[in-house]
Amino acid sequence: MSTNLQNLWYTDSGFLLVLDFDIRDHMIRGGLMGHPDPIAFRIGNIDIRWYGILIALGMLLAVFISSKRAPKHGIKDDDVLDTCLWMLPIGVVGARLYYVLFNHSYYHSFYDVINIRSGGLAIHGGLIFGIITVIIVCRHKKIVPLNMIDLMIPTVALAQSIGRWGNYFNGEAHGG
Repeated sequence: MSTNLQNLWYTDSGFLLVLDFDIRDHMIRGGLMGHPDPIAFRIGNIDIRWYGILIALGMLLAVFISSKRAPKHGIKDDDVLDTCLWMLPIGVVGARLYYVLFNHSYYHSFYDVINIRSGGLAIHGGLIFGIITVIIVCRHKKIVPLNMIDLMIPTVALAQSIGRWGNYFNGEAHGG
């Protein structure tokens, strides 16, 4: 970043403050400040996108935190893991089905519907299918479903906030 020395000031706390900068240094692909490349790395011909990495990281962190918090809710950590093994893949299917249902004009074949690499997941469907799955699994395991939901919902919010950074990397759903 190119800056003139006259534009640098020190605050009372001693931090350097830049009052002016050359906007051309921040014009990246995508406009002002832009966004980084959505592809984190490649394995052969397969692009590994930041979106998928961040969604997976959010899910893993949610499972980890939920399993650590489980004893405080009177739930065994193994029951949390068992529930997540069902809930996560079914939640992803639900997220895709919900998206396709409300954007059906974009899909012309079964391959289009199942190809999530081309985009299209909706958290609403993931939550609906995920909560239904939690209720079914908990009833099978004789656990009060609301206790499990109460345990997991804060971590779902955390996972969603991490996953939203994937939208930033894709240059979508940023509110602009």
